[in-house]
Amino acid sequence: MRKKTVLTTLAVLIAFALAACGGEAERPLVLDTRLTDALAMDFDYEGKTFFEDGVEAVEMVSCEDGDTAVFMIDGVPERVRFLGIDTPEASAEWEPWGHQATEFACDKLNNADTIVIERDDVAGSRDTYYRVLAWIWYDERLINLELMELAYATRGTLINHRGDYYAYRDEIMDAYFHAREVGKRIHETEGTDPLWDYSPTPQDITIQTLLENPDEHWFAHVNVEGVVSRMLGPHAYIQQGDYGIFVFIGYATSERLQPGNRVRIENARFVNDLLRRNGWHIADVRTGTGTTNDITVLEEGLTVESQTMTIAAIEPVHYGRLVTFENLTFQSYDTQDDGTVATFTDGAEHTLIVSVPTLVPADDRFDFSTLSTGDTVTLSGILSNHVEGVRLIVTTPDDVSPEVD
Repeated sequence: MRKKTVLTTLAVLIAFALAACGGEAERPLVLDTRLTDALAMDFDYEGKTFFEDGVEAVEMVSCEDGDTAVFMIDGVPERVRFLGIDTPEASAEWEPWGHQATEFACDKLNNADTIVIERDDVAGSRDTYYRVLAWIWYDERLINLELMELAYATRGTLINHRGDYYAYRDEIMDAYFHAREVGKRIHETEGTDPLWDYSPTPQDITIQTLLENPDEHWFAHVNVEGVVSRMLGPHAYIQQGDYGIFVFIGYATSERLQPGNRVRIENARFVNDLLRRNGWHIADVRTGTGTTNDITVLEEGLTVESQTMTIAAIEPVHYGRLVTFENLTFQSYDTQDDGTVATFTDGAEHTLIVSVPTLVPADDRFDFSTLSTGDTVTLSGILSNHVEGVRLIVTTPDDVSPEVD
């Protein structure tokens, strides 16, 4: 369904005509958002739902990357793919400009006063991955179009199998051709993402070197080795000496990632994402077979020794490390969207937040309701960064050991 005023239509047609004639209205070869600025969200969404009425005001649960987010739709969290565009990968896989596209989209959506999603009857409601398909309006601006105008996206599907065009197809195509002509960001002919390591051959590097100098290695193309100390769903924490790091493999799985396996991970990326992945981690790891496998098991049956430390001694280089804290006092716990979070203190009144994420299998989650305020325990787990501060990730019931007098 087309959502555009007559005046906007005339303005676009006049601009096309003048540009074709080489008139004064010819668009300068710079990136701008004039099409997004001119497009009006001229439909009512109050009291309407996406699946019945085609539009709905929604709340964002999480932002995945430049063209995918999770919204509450009619009271249910739904993964939504933005229609008409394709931004560079920035999750399990990474591509040049993926970070910037994701940062732009997530910033706009996280700070929007109102987010409205619009169904396209030509495109349908869902794709083959069962993701909801929608046009995304934030504060009455169509972010699908804005991402295209700013050269953070290339064109996606804009026509169905019957040859019917999606809504906003003309605007998306106009934005695409202009951004391509400008030739910036994703349309540049040579690698120019200032963050990206374009070297074709990955460098062998230690986890210690990455963590002690992270900014110098952002998006580095790397080979790393370590022993799997803990699993978090299909993902792993690996440790090399006193240094550990999170390995994120997306929706894939790998039997090679098992506790006690010393693994070599090749052709990966060292990336930073505090909001979604708790900071610095290894990503872009292929888990298939043959040439599509980046993980090699070097040894099996090894043990990663936990390092006993105090809360006051925690530093950023300890993130990803398997550690133990003794004589901590339980205060309280709370169930949140991403798991259960508990609070402990030591004798010096330092506080440690302990998390059991939802990625931990139900049978392996420690039940904090078995503790009473004032109980003294020993805790083991993985130190992790978080937007709200450092956390200890507990992945097995044995990680919490009540101390007996």
